[in-house]
Amino acid sequence: MRRLLFTLAFVLGLAMHADAGKVFTAATCNDTGANNVQAKLNRVSDNPSDPDTVIIPAGNCKWSTGVSISNKSVIMKGAGDGSATSPCPCTVIADNVNGKLVTIQPAVGNKVRVSGIKFTGGTGSGDPGFLVSGPGGTPERLPQLRLDRLTFSSLTNRNHMVWVINVVGVADHVTCTVSGLYCFLVEHPGWNGSADGHGSFAAATNLGSANAFYVEDSDYSGGGTGASFVDGSRGARIVARKSRLTNSQEVVHGTETGFGNARGTRSLEFYGNVLNYSVNWGSSVTFRSGTGVVFNNSNSYSAGSGGPYVAITNNRNSSSNFEAWGGCDGTGPYDDNDTTGGGEWKRHLCIVEDARRGHKRLGGSHARYRRQPMDDEPICIPLCCYGLLGDQPEPVESETVPSEQHHRVECVERHDDHGDVARRG
Repeated sequence: MRRLLFTLAFVLGLAMHADAGKVFTAATCNDTGANNVQAKLNRVSDNPSDPDTVIIPAGNCKWSTGVSISNKSVIMKGAGDGSATSPCPCTVIADNVNGKLVTIQPAVGNKVRVSGIKFTGGTGSGDPGFLVSGPGGTPERLPQLRLDRLTFSSLTNRNHMVWVINVVGVADHVTCTVSGLYCFLVEHPGWNGSADGHGSFAAATNLGSANAFYVEDSDYSGGGTGASFVDGSRGARIVARKSRLTNSQEVVHGTETGFGNARGTRSLEFYGNVLNYSVNWGSSVTFRSGTGVVFNNSNSYSAGSGGPYVAITNNRNSSSNFEAWGGCDGTGPYDDNDTTGGGEWKRHLCIVEDARRGHKRLGGSHARYRRQPMDDEPICIPLCCYGLLGDQPEPVESETVPSEQHHRVECVERHDDHGDVARRG
C-alpha cells in the first residue's frame, strides 16, 4: 500500500502541473534549429513547484545532435508514442545521434518529466541513449523523475536505453523492444552524499518506501540472456513491478563489475510481473548483489526451463582480481564467512538461501533456489557479502510469510548494535 500511495502521489503531483507554468511549443519535432526543441528547452526557467513545459509536436523527425537541459525542473512532452495509453498522432524521433539522444542533469530538488515520445533506430550510437543524472544527497533532496509513455524500438547501436543516476521517482508505460540490449540502468552512487554507492549500503533498505526508482506497467522484449529489464549497480535501489517481459530477464550487477571502488546493487523488489518465454530459458531473476524481494510473478515457458527461477550469483568467489575488494572467499576483511564449516558465522554471511529452505555455506559460484516458488510464497534475499557490507547492517536469515498471509511480505534486518530489529512490509 505504501508503494502504491507513493507512486500515485508522485504521478499526480507531476500531472497537476503538466500544462502549468510557462508553455513553450516547438515549431517542429526537430532537435536543433530556431524555435525547435533545444531552443525551447533553453528558455525554461527553474521552478520545481510549477515546472515549465516544452511541447514537442507530432511528426517524424531525425535527431543528429540530441537535446539537453541542466539544473532546471522541466516537463518535456510529445504528442504520443503510439502505445495503447498514448495513441497517435505521435512524436517519432529517429536516432542519428553519435552520443546521447537526451541528457538531463537536474539539480537538488528539481522535478523532471518526459512523456509521449517514440525513439526508433537509426545511425546513432553511444551509451546510453537517454541519460538523467542528478547530484548526490539525502533521499529527500534527490531530484524526482517521471518517465512515461515512451517507446524505444530497434536502437541496436546502444547498450542501455535509459540510464538514471541519483534520482528517485517512477518510469511507467515504457516500451523497450530491443535485441540483446538493456532497457534501464539505475544507480545511486551519491546516496546520502557519499560516492560509489557506499552511502546506499550504509543506510537501511526501507523496502517499500519512496527511497528507490520504480519501473512499472512497462514492456520489455528481446533482451535475451545478455541484458536486463532494469539493471543496477553503485548502490542502486530498484523496484520493478507489474510489467511484462518477453524472452528477457531481470539481473542486477554486483561489486565485481570492475568500477574500481564501486559497490553493487543495494536492493531489488521484483513482483507482480508476467514473464513469457518462447525459447528454453534459465533463470528469470538473478541477484549479484544486495537484498530484496521476489514475489507473485507469473512465468510461462513454452519451450521449457533449464535453470532455477531465481539465482544468487557470487562472481567474486573464485578470483582475487576484482579491483579494491579482492575475491570473496571468506578470508578477506570485508567478507568474513563460516570458514570452519561448523555453522558459526562470523560478522557477515557470504551467501545464504531462504530460511524456508535452510541456509548453507556457498560452495560453488552459485547459491540457487532450485524450484520456482508458488505465487503466495515470496522469496526474501538476504544482504550478502558480494555486495560488500563493510560496517553496514548485519543480515540474519530471511523469512517468508505463510500462504494465508501472502499479501504481506516480511524480511528482517538486524543492525550492528543488535538492539534494533526492523520489519519491512
